[in-house]
Amino acid sequence: MSSIRLGTTYPPTDIETVLSTTQLTGKREPRTRFYEAGQFLDRLDGYITPQGFALAVWTFDILDQTMVDTLRTYCPGFDATVYISTRIEDGIYQDYEATMIWPFKQM
Repeated sequence: MSSIRLGTTYPPTDIETVLSTTQLTGKREPRTRFYEAGQFLDRLDGYITPQGFALAVWTFDILDQTMVDTLRTYCPGFDATVYISTRIEDGIYQDYEATMIWPFKQM
């Protein structure tokens, strides 16, 4: 089982359990990207200042309609508050209360 987790309550549930093990058989867990902040501003003194919230992006290689429907129970609209465990720098996993947002094209 992976350490990528999703839930509407804390602690979140392993993603393979959320999408059911049989649905993910032979499929990879989502690829993750983590950004410490929404944007980074160059300062005149040569330093960089992070601005905004942290951002975790999960990219699934394959999602069939059943999997999409399952994920929709966690986020039935454009966005919803969820709990996640996601990979951050150096392969470390961290828990967050997060806002799940569907890609605009999916809406």
